[in-house]
Amino acid sequence: MVGYALLQVFGSTIVYEIVGVVWVAAIILSGTYKTNWKCPRCGKTFFDSWWVTSMRPSTKCFFCQLPKWAMSDPDAEPKET
Repeated sequence: MVGYALLQVFGSTIVYEIVGVVWVAAIILSGTYKTNWKCPRCGKTFFDSWWVTSMRPSTKCFFCQLPKWAMSDPDAEPKET
């Protein structure tokens, strides 16, 4: 639909091709960003190691088991007030 609209507006397929290339680049960059996300506890990649390349859903850090979306470190000692 976007390609057809751009073709009607600009009268050329080059804009459609540019949008396609940008779209693919955005998908690659977002996948790379997710793959390289660092765990706040251990500093290693949160989802996988370098030798496990799946993009499987994960509920905890691959290395230190920190739960996904943790607001604080569940293994940290409580602060005394």
